Amino acid sequence: MLLSAAIAELRQDLNDEDTQNYRWTDEDLERHINHALANYSHFVPVDTVIDIATTSGSRDIDAASLTDQVTIYGVEYPIGNFPPTYHRFQHFEDTISLLSLATPTGGDARIFYGRIASLTREQFTIGQNDELSIYDDNHAAQSFTPRSAHPLSSVWVKIYKALAPSSLEVGIQKIVGNDPSGIDLSSGTLLAAGVTTDTDGDWYEVDLAPTIDLAANEQMCICLTEAENGGSYHWLQNTYGGYPRGIAFHSTDAGANWIYHVSADLLFKEGDTYTPIPLQYEHVVLLGASAFALKEHAVSAINSITLGGPQTAALFHSQGNDRYSDFRAELLRISRKSKVRSSTMYVPATGTGSKSIVDWP
Repeated sequence: MLLSAAIAELRQDLNDEDTQNYRWTDEDLERHINHALANYSHFVPVDTVIDIATTSGSRDIDAASLTDQVTIYGVEYPIGNFPPTYHRFQHFEDTISLLSLATPTGGDARIFYGRIASLTREQFTIGQNDELSIYDDNHAAQSFTPRSAHPLSSVWVKIYKALAPSSLEVGIQKIVGNDPSGIDLSSGTLLAAGVTTDTDGDWYEVDLAPTIDLAANEQMCICLTEAENGGSYHWLQNTYGGYPRGIAFHSTDAGANWIYHVSADLLFKEGDTYTPIPLQYEHVVLLGASAFALKEHAVSAINSITLGGPQTAALFHSQGNDRYSDFRAELLRISRKSKVRSSTMYVPATGTGSKSIVDWP
């Protein structure tokens, strides 16, 4: 679900649609949505799998990269056995320790874990009917405008390649005046080998370094370049546009001058800000967010003069409590429905010879 769509629906739920006199700012509603997402994620974590390198001779696995994890379901090591080999483990702070006699000899361990859900921030993903070519001095860019301050450490672009281009370079720049600044605040590289030649294109995530903090309502852009003219990349676009907070650009002189495509948008997504929520549960998150918004407004109304009089704070608080009760009831309902995992996932079908390693029969 797109964050902007969630905010719009939440305003409908809160009867706060007077654009000249909003009761809550977008930043306030985003904070309440994130609060509800955190609660939701502890009942219904998003199932995720990641491979993490082990250290030969050590049973400890560095899990510091799992910054958004809610729970660890299981650890498979070594990867690739059939049946798979799972270990008993303990998780403390940033370390997963295998509680088994076997000691890793190197290679990756596969970690099954539940992570916090989130919403997509800025994106444009529909209506591809053309592309901009990227090679040598021909660069392309898409501007976007964050609605709120947040970190950015990756982006997605929909592209394909022709012939044998060098790696695709991706940079995040500010818009200065009307053009990309030419200075990368963060950048990343996409290797050509994994990029499709199908002209329908595919989505590719590019990790950025360093992670940058985006400011609310400050225009930024994603710039794509290719250093050598041995082939080309093609960034898919919608020539009719549809993304209201940015436009497409291209340059034929390595960014010295930019040509604006004011009615077109290139297909992109902010990256690591999205961990999907099943469609049937989106209303649960919005219900929780509305509860937190009402309770917050009740507090602010205590020290405010309102048309509703002194009972206004109590009414907001009561409505917030009612919605919060409904929110908790929904979380309990869907968490019971979704129960699998840690208590049942690694119970062997028959007895095993070890109490510390489960080798499935």
